[in-house]
Amino acid sequence: YHLSIQLTDVKAGTCEDVFRGVTGVEEVKETAPENGQVSLALTCSAGTDVRPQVYQAIRGNDWGLLEFHRETRSLETVFRELTKEN
Repeated sequence: YHLSIQLTDVKAGTCEDVFRGVTGVEEVKETAPENGQVSLALTCSAGTDVRPQVYQAIRGNDWGLLEFHRETRSLETVFRELTKEN
């Protein structure tokens, strides 16, 4: 599953190292900062809820949290992924 996060008060490049250190986070994609805000997409292991650890990392670094949600796939998206031709 994926987590979408938007933060403020972050030095560029520091988020990736912090979130890669969270058990269950497999991949971190950080967009270029825009207007002092950083957007991140975290890919997480299935069956593991890393949200509490991610939130603690945000608090521990004194970053401002603007957005934090788990992205879910719709049944239609899953169907399309399963039935698309290679």
